[in-house]
Amino acid sequence: MNEKGFMYPFSLCIFLLTCIFLSIEFSQYVSEKGVVASVNQQERRQYLFLLTSKTLSKQMAEGVIPIDGLAIYADIEVSYTVKPISSQEVEVTYRMRQGSLAVKAMAQYEVESGKLIKWMIPV
Repeated sequence: MNEKGFMYPFSLCIFLLTCIFLSIEFSQYVSEKGVVASVNQQERRQYLFLLTSKTLSKQMAEGVIPIDGLAIYADIEVSYTVKPISSQEVEVTYRMRQGSLAVKAMAQYEVESGKLIKWMIPV
């Protein structure tokens, strides 16, 4: 029935094509998982910057101009330094540390209302 040797090479080709397909899919899965983890970390950092910024805005709206401070979250520390630009505006420099990673951001606030005027994260 198998006198010409057709089934073994055919089975081997099917097996190799299946292995190649599965290795490509696994590689894509691993890279997508890495991108998702990276985006989640970035979004978490952005959220903690926003949370600290809202705290400072609330303090300024109440009439208290904060001085240098530190906000501590689960495994991240956000320190900030307040520097007056004019009589109506202040500049706040945020420094976030998570292990060996350090991210710096700057914001400008209107003192009387406590509203955020300008926000930037230097690259």
